[in-house]
Amino acid sequence: MDYIWYIKGNQSEGHNIKFYPYIIDMQYFGDVDEIELSLKFEEHASGEFEMYAYYMDTDAFMDAYEILNSRPLVLESFTDTKITGSIQADRPGVLFTSIPFDRGWSVRLNGDKIAPEDIELFGEGFITVTLRPGVHKVEFSYMPENFLLGLLISICSVFIISAIILLKHKHAQLIKKFAGRLPAPI
Repeated sequence: MDYIWYIKGNQSEGHNIKFYPYIIDMQYFGDVDEIELSLKFEEHASGEFEMYAYYMDTDAFMDAYEILNSRPLVLESFTDTKITGSIQADRPGVLFTSIPFDRGWSVRLNGDKIAPEDIELFGEGFITVTLRPGVHKVEFSYMPENFLLGLLISICSVFIISAIILLKHKHAQLIKKFAGRLPAPI
């Protein structure tokens, strides 16, 4: 199957799906109860495909969005490695973030560091913070795991290489200085 066609009244549109899957935007059809799909296969072709249908209730989506957006995290600062903000919670709840969890993330709530093993996850992937009622200052910081160890190793390596170069230079100077004073080899 190379193409999928969908039809609305007397209009139709086709999409090449040979090399990539295609999502049909059902909003294109408007308010209809029935949609006709036509699949064209090459002669004597066989195979299989999966088709899923879904519907999104935009009113329910907007209601959920308004609830989530009623008390957002108000950003105070934002960089590649640090996010700081404040949030007011009217009741106990959870601050959901879209920050994917990585061991390099640390979280502070009202100045108190949350232990890495106590950082909560949503869907085994996104960082969340449990909140009690009140105003909270939240800080997310990122430093790659073992960054300081890598930095220490790099600094030690530069020091060792510099020392080797310096010693070789001093050794060469001593050879030049004492070259005429050394006895001839026998």
